[in-house]
Amino acid sequence: MKNTLRRAVSALLAALMCASLLSGCAETPVELPMFEDAGNQIVINEVMSSNDVFWPAPDGRCYDWVEFRNMTDRTYDLSECYITDDERSPKKCRLTGVVLEPYGYAAVYLSGLDGVDIEGNFHASFKLSSMGETVYLNDPVGVIMSSLAIPESAPNISYGFPATSTDFSDSERVWFSHPTPGAENSSGYASDPSRLEYSTNGVVLNEYMTDNSFTVYDADGDYPDWVEIYNPTESDADMSGYLLSDDAAVTGKWRFPDGTVIPAGGYLTVFCSGKDKTDERGGVHTSFSLSSEDTAIVLSTAQGVLVSQTQIVSLPENVSCGRVQGSEEWKLFARSTPGKANSTAAFDLGTSPAPDINDGVLISETLASSSGGGEYKTDYIEIYNATSGAVDLGGYTLAQAPGEVVFTFPQMSLTAGGYLIVWCDGTTSADSSADLHAPIKLNVGGERLYLADATGKIVDYFDTGKQTYGVTSGRVGSDTSVRCFFSPPTPGAANSSSRYSGYAPQPELSLQAGYVQAGTQVSITVPEGCTVRYTTDGTEPRSGSRAYSPDSPLTISKTTVVRAAAFMDNALASESVCATYLVEEPHAIPVVSMNGAGLIDHETGIMVDGINQNYKRGWERDVHIEYIDENGVLAVEFNAGAEIFGQTSMVLDRKGVRLNISEKFGSSGVTYPFFKDSVSGVSTFKSLLLRPSGQDQRTSLIRDEAIPAMIRGCVEVDYMEVQPCALYVNGQYWGLYYVRERLDEDYLVSKYGFEKGKTDLVKSQSQAQAGSVKEYRALQAFAESNDLTKPENYEYMKSQIDFVSLCDFWIVETYFANTDTGNIRCYRTEGGKWRWMVYDFDWAMFPTVAKYDYIKNHCLDPDGHGAADFSNAIIRKLLENDEFRDLFISRYCYHLNTTFEPDRCVEIFDRMADTIRPEIPRNDGKWHSPKTKNWESSLEFIREFLRTKPEKAKQQLRSNFGLSEAELEEYLEKNK
Repeated sequence: MKNTLRRAVSALLAALMCASLLSGCAETPVELPMFEDAGNQIVINEVMSSNDVFWPAPDGRCYDWVEFRNMTDRTYDLSECYITDDERSPKKCRLTGVVLEPYGYAAVYLSGLDGVDIEGNFHASFKLSSMGETVYLNDPVGVIMSSLAIPESAPNISYGFPATSTDFSDSERVWFSHPTPGAENSSGYASDPSRLEYSTNGVVLNEYMTDNSFTVYDADGDYPDWVEIYNPTESDADMSGYLLSDDAAVTGKWRFPDGTVIPAGGYLTVFCSGKDKTDERGGVHTSFSLSSEDTAIVLSTAQGVLVSQTQIVSLPENVSCGRVQGSEEWKLFARSTPGKANSTAAFDLGTSPAPDINDGVLISETLASSSGGGEYKTDYIEIYNATSGAVDLGGYTLAQAPGEVVFTFPQMSLTAGGYLIVWCDGTTSADSSADLHAPIKLNVGGERLYLADATGKIVDYFDTGKQTYGVTSGRVGSDTSVRCFFSPPTPGAANSSSRYSGYAPQPELSLQAGYVQAGTQVSITVPEGCTVRYTTDGTEPRSGSRAYSPDSPLTISKTTVVRAAAFMDNALASESVCATYLVEEPHAIPVVSMNGAGLIDHETGIMVDGINQNYKRGWERDVHIEYIDENGVLAVEFNAGAEIFGQTSMVLDRKGVRLNISEKFGSSGVTYPFFKDSVSGVSTFKSLLLRPSGQDQRTSLIRDEAIPAMIRGCVEVDYMEVQPCALYVNGQYWGLYYVRERLDEDYLVSKYGFEKGKTDLVKSQSQAQAGSVKEYRALQAFAESNDLTKPENYEYMKSQIDFVSLCDFWIVETYFANTDTGNIRCYRTEGGKWRWMVYDFDWAMFPTVAKYDYIKNHCLDPDGHGAADFSNAIIRKLLENDEFRDLFISRYCYHLNTTFEPDRCVEIFDRMADTIRPEIPRNDGKWHSPKTKNWESSLEFIREFLRTKPEKAKQQLRSNFGLSEAELEEYLEKNK
């Protein structure tokens, strides 16, 4: 057919190459041939509306197509005829150069490319929808000669008439399992597509390697991972169009190239390199790579019919997993044999793809806490006894890694067909008469769990997989070969009949987040076989959200958040994609876009007063965060949990938000250098704060943020780094905020490398933010009840406290006249000394309090410091010691000479003010305070404080410590 077609159009090619391809479907005046007798003699014979495999075009893509059949002994030149998918537009595309030989067939691509390709194949100007539509063949005057209404189609099957059809009635229309463009239709057909039968070529997966560093290399000299396929039949196996994937939910990740053949009894090594090519040595490379985190290798026919599948186990470097020659058993091979029989020695690590179940006891269902919802808010592991008799579980163990036991079962029996729940809530209980609790949490992103018997032998393992809200993962009965996802959870009972094989593939947005012009159009790529649904209010798409049509891109007329997810049969919804399109005058500072449900709506919003002070409810909301830098470029995005942060400041209009970034939300942290001026080098964070300057949000908007900038790199205390940003919530501008570090245990782990769980972090001198407050309280009591002028007592305090850190803490607090010192924080790691953190300067540097002596009020007052008279025993009693007092005065004078030098501080302060100044009018437009004039006045008050405070501090040092002017000058001279 193709040679005939090429001859027919060869005379036209030169003209077409010189003219625009777009001329292929243009209507021009012609002398019309007669087609009055062509009815039911030229017919639309076969159509394919969802094609990934058959009849690839010269560009390598597989387009939809339509086939015409000539039932007569005469030749028909269709050059003046038309094809259309719209009855109202009968002359949509002219079939230039398409010729039908007697009793012949001609197929044309419905690609939308509009013209003739380099092989002479005709491409129509439109495409078909797999959701169903009608295609028409019209004569030169637009009269219908033939039409075919195509129902919604599955991928890689065609629709048309059997080769024996004569009247081409509606009742004769069928589906074909093996499409044949340009040739007689195949005999493999059925009126119901679900009844189509597909043949496979008998090949099987035989061996794989996930960590290859020297076993076999490709033509590029690389050592990629690989999969081996074996043909045990007596015939060559054509692999053209077959599918290979490392994801059971997305079987069509990669297709074998045309002409790939495995000889009878032969082997084929497929490189899983991600290169997606056939190399110069004929080696085939997939578009994906393997890893130990993958869970399955899946081989399917071109139509997606499963041929062979195996689970992936975690493999050591250069060790393969494969079938033992002559059996169906999978084992490990230290000496792998890619491209050959698995004839070398095999061994078992106890984690083979088909677990050796001991007595039929297995892991049946798992739930991660963030996906439980409703009444099931705690992680759990469900154990099932698939045998016909009771099993003694005494001594059985659960582990999250081989040999690392996290829970041991007490002496107890599990009845035949019975279920048992181990609640993974971080507590411990192994009493057979009570609920079982394990001191672990499950990973919502997926992990491998191990069940071992009393001898330590692993009898089952289970890869939990990614879980989402209201979904568990587990097995169907005693079948351990396949993992399914279930909804709703069924702890202690058989798993739900509502089950899914995996997740739909993610859609793609045509434009990434950032600034756009009004009228910009955004399209969404719809994965094959899926329906994409989207929202524009920042919330997650659900099954009832608006469906996206590829023919109707979204028009962005104002700042809009687009979130889209794919939905498909027998699969869970994909993870959503999200982008914030800012139709705004660009901000001079980065933009943080926070999107999700329950943020600013009246009934459930945590950032508003709501029905009854919503912000006090302790609710955590799932959010998606986008960070768009000052150049308008999307720098990073991540999922997190959002909670209201702060104490008295939470009653104000703009509320602080804590972002919790954990595996519960998909990742254990976010890595990005948010704080460009940071001296710590920390760029991975498990939590961040979004703060509107706390209680200073109506005045300067900068007090709490400026002080850390002024002391950065100069003091031996910790402080929160800061980055101003414009916050948008679900597409609404929410004002000037600051991205801040959170001073917690994870901060200490990241900055200093402390071991988590071995740190005491004390908040407000009475609360343990991590570890215990016991030792700190004991230290306070020791200071209060002992004379620290005595050497032995002083040395003990010195062994427990980093004196420079303690001095710097109180120097910063007193110099900047912080009236709210209740947020004192200090920490120590196991075997280390106590160090301090400065925190919360909303009430610092006010001109009304600059005159007060805070060395006296905070450090020396026997009643305590701050408005609530918090204990100051440690600093007060240490200042009675001559040596410590000398250190304190020396450090104070050092900072007066350097850190607090007025010109330096004012320059840093003004630089920060200049950064946020363009944002003040916008912030005022949203919140009506502070007004620009009032804001500038607040800044001048702070500048005046910074210029005049040094002399006040010197006077306070003299009066509190009995220093003469000469003695103070000596201190200042020695500590430059």
